[in-house]
Amino acid sequence: MRMFAPWRYDWGNDTKRLASWTTLKSYVDRNDAKVLLGTDSTCDEEYDAQIWAWTKELAKLLGANRLMGLAIGNEMDLLFTKGRRGCPETNPGCIPGCMRRLWRDGGFLKNFLARVKELDDELPGFDQVPVTSVWSAVIMGGSPWLQNSAKVTGDAFFKEVVKTYGSRFVFAFNIYPYFDPSNKIDVGETNKCEVALTGKDCFSSKPGKCITNVMAANARKKMNQFLNGLGKNAKAYKLWIGESGWSYPVSATTQWWMKKCYAWNSKETFQKIYNSWLKWDLSTQTGVQAADHAFYFTMRDAFNFGKEEHFGLIGGCKDTKCKL
Repeated sequence: MRMFAPWRYDWGNDTKRLASWTTLKSYVDRNDAKVLLGTDSTCDEEYDAQIWAWTKELAKLLGANRLMGLAIGNEMDLLFTKGRRGCPETNPGCIPGCMRRLWRDGGFLKNFLARVKELDDELPGFDQVPVTSVWSAVIMGGSPWLQNSAKVTGDAFFKEVVKTYGSRFVFAFNIYPYFDPSNKIDVGETNKCEVALTGKDCFSSKPGKCITNVMAANARKKMNQFLNGLGKNAKAYKLWIGESGWSYPVSATTQWWMKKCYAWNSKETFQKIYNSWLKWDLSTQTGVQAADHAFYFTMRDAFNFGKEEHFGLIGGCKDTKCKL
């Protein structure tokens, strides 16, 4: 299972936190499960420090043998688009100097290296646990990675972590055809989107057929290009799909023009995509190495930087029935 953070301020007090962690540990031990444990990396250093303290505490409670990996930061390549905890310098609500500190001055990389070292030193066996940072598809907008000191320095980050960790470092990307910028209402229609849905409700390696597979294949090709350029054996490196899912009902983050299409966020579409995802064998495209793991997004509806999203299989923690 993937956890984006060990705890958040608005989830409750320490009593609730420790009770939840005890239940989580019981669950993973009873089911021989593993956790991809995430920790935040934002523009708010004080906030990040508290999340990291909780991350270390939970990691030690679970033990290295229950950790699938440690994920530091989620979609750092989109941080410049977010609110106070991640935004362009021109935004008056932005924490001053954030993008410069993280990218031009290498703050995110330094933070990544330091936090991995902390757990390597403090948690027995952690030095054998994979480490990663999960990115969106935006990072693939370079050659091979986006390198822009005002937004994200992908090439510099990947070069250093591969040099430091070798294949212990896992490449991980969130793949969302749901947010494809080319999505649009059918020509001549006001509320239909059959063309936009084509290829987004399937998971097949047939050439060009299914968008998720095409994007996963592109991620693998980018990895191969990058690793071969460093003289590395690309086949030794893993590819994880950090998120892949669909929204029902419509989310606050849904492209405004796609909100007009009933089928885009219908229960029927949601169920079809989830059923297809369950049957996915993680293949990408013919001749391209498959992904090594994929996470469905998500167990329950949640807020993304304050915006409500409905990608969950259940609506909320207190719900007793699946949406389907």
